[in-house]
Amino acid sequence: MEAEALLPPGADVVDLGAFHGTAGHYLAARGHHVDSVEKNQAYIEDGHKIARTLGAVALGNRFIHGDMRTWEPQQAYDGALAIRSLQLVLKDESVEVIKKMKRIVTPGGLNVIKAYIASPEQQRVKSDRGLFDEEELQEIYSRSGWEIIRYKTTGIRPLSPWTDTEGNNGTSVSSSAELIAREVQRAGHRQTLLNQVDYYMRADPEYAELLREQAEAA
Repeated sequence: MEAEALLPPGADVVDLGAFHGTAGHYLAARGHHVDSVEKNQAYIEDGHKIARTLGAVALGNRFIHGDMRTWEPQQAYDGALAIRSLQLVLKDESVEVIKKMKRIVTPGGLNVIKAYIASPEQQRVKSDRGLFDEEELQEIYSRSGWEIIRYKTTGIRPLSPWTDTEGNNGTSVSSSAELIAREVQRAGHRQTLLNQVDYYMRADPEYAELLREQAEAA
């Protein structure tokens, strides 16, 4: 809800690892256009069932059968989401997904992530999961010059034990972090170019048009 309030009207958003498309349905009901990328066809079918139940408000949520690690967009987006999906791939793969999220948004676009965090020891136990240190996500974005709008964690909690119906035992990670970050470097560069367009519009219209094209491509 907090991230949605920061999007422009009718925003284009991509949800990587969308599961049943819950985030996409929410955003579509508020007038946004969402590409929900999910590799599990069963989840997509469930998402379609939910969409039929919701009716017209879900029309803006388009499901795409694809793996967030290898899927490449055909457009730029105003926002990119990864809600509880990064833990489902290896750590280095999750980092590559984040790089993609940063790359595919427009100048001033948002990245919204809810990911699981763990201590170094817990990460060794759960080495098949994309888990982060407590402040790691914040550092990834701040080092890249992004504006951190929200960063909140639960703190590092102990692993939670569980037993399934067949008596098998295991543990799960219950610590998480929430991040909303905005790309500002390209946005600032684009605004600088647009300001120059206004300055040169009368004196040199051809150069002003060139600057406008550069701003649109920024």
